[in-house]
Amino acid sequence: MKAKGRGRRTQARAAMLAMAAACTAIAGCGGGSGGGFVESGTLRFVNAVPDSLPLDVFVQNTAFARVGYGFASSPTPIAALSLRLDVRFTDSAGTSNSVLQAGAVQVNANRDAAVFITGEVADADILVVRNELADIPAGEAEFRFVHVGTRRNDVELFLTAPNDDLTGAMPRATLDFRETSDLLRVPAGMYRIRARAVGAPDILFDSGAFNLADQSRRIFAVVDYFGPGDSPLRVIRIDNVGASVFAAEAFPSSARLANFVADTTTVDGSLDDGVAPTAIDDVPFPSLTDPVVLAATSYDVTVIADNDPGNVVYQANQSLVSGESHTLVLSGTVANAIRARWVRDQTRPIASEASLDVVHAAPAEDSVDFYLVAVGAGVSGNTPLFRALPPLASAELQITPGSYDVLFTRATTTDVVAGPVTIDLAARGLYGIYSHEAAGGGAPLEILFHEQGAP
Repeated sequence: MKAKGRGRRTQARAAMLAMAAACTAIAGCGGGSGGGFVESGTLRFVNAVPDSLPLDVFVQNTAFARVGYGFASSPTPIAALSLRLDVRFTDSAGTSNSVLQAGAVQVNANRDAAVFITGEVADADILVVRNELADIPAGEAEFRFVHVGTRRNDVELFLTAPNDDLTGAMPRATLDFRETSDLLRVPAGMYRIRARAVGAPDILFDSGAFNLADQSRRIFAVVDYFGPGDSPLRVIRIDNVGASVFAAEAFPSSARLANFVADTTTVDGSLDDGVAPTAIDDVPFPSLTDPVVLAATSYDVTVIADNDPGNVVYQANQSLVSGESHTLVLSGTVANAIRARWVRDQTRPIASEASLDVVHAAPAEDSVDFYLVAVGAGVSGNTPLFRALPPLASAELQITPGSYDVLFTRATTTDVVAGPVTIDLAARGLYGIYSHEAAGGGAPLEILFHEQGAP
């Protein structure tokens, strides 16, 4: 099971560790006879490795930061000198794995060093982006573009007023992988970033309108995107706190339908945005559809059973989030009660792991424990990966690739209510495991193992 991520160290603790590590590497740091003042800069790390687990960064053999994909540590004061880096990750088996080592990363006085960890896990490298820490005049802001996305070279990047047309516009930067723009200065205010491949008209990323605050200094980084639609990239913004996506970024969403309503033959879904309804028809029990890419907006969702418009099993308004993939899980029985929940799906493959979404979709069993064990091992003497899952609870995990048995037991007992079912998991694989009731409803519970489709 994937090790739970430690919380990001506070800036104060990271600064103390980093300065202590740096001071051990030079003579006369700090007080003492003959000790001199050591100038400092700031250091931070950005994880742009698209197939990585959270990365642990060590500076001078001292733990400095843990950074998940698409996130950044905050700038931390550190002595201005050449530093040794070691980047590792801990896999789901608890083994520490080296990603890269760098022997001479220079931190300069009065400058920020943003260290981008780039490439895939198998060929990771660093790109150091340095910015001066000088004050910015009132009414202005500074920014820099950085391209660390692995899936598209030669990207044009535009920073414009929110309503500007790109016809005839010149990009602020044209970048290949691991390239950066100059540090650029503009009036503070409302802007919009758009990205496209060189020579192509299609927009691959649109930030929507955002505020570039007075006297702010930002890095806008191109990274890999794994959500619905055809775009291979997105742009994230990096500030003095960390990294974030743009609130108004314009990606599509996706939806699919999981039919675990045990006394139906099929169900049919309709998602109506008020313009043109989208149909998801003839979903047999028990199964999931492929994802359907949709605009990220609000939908009136209706699901009927067995081609009968009078037999409505689900009806609600649902907002589909930009850049996310969703599954509507329907469970229970028409005769008793339908239970429904929207579940967000994992979409980013991990180089060393298999990724699982686990959903308890059998309300006939109030609460279950979930086991993933060696083939033939059974539950006796093993520990559940998830305990006391109520109906329609979902959980995510990453696990070492291989063959396993899946079992569900009655919560807090070793009474098996579903399984064993043997499954094979591959590195980079995205999978779903669903408990569900038998045809007609109730016991014996069954297990559906599903390889997730691309969003």
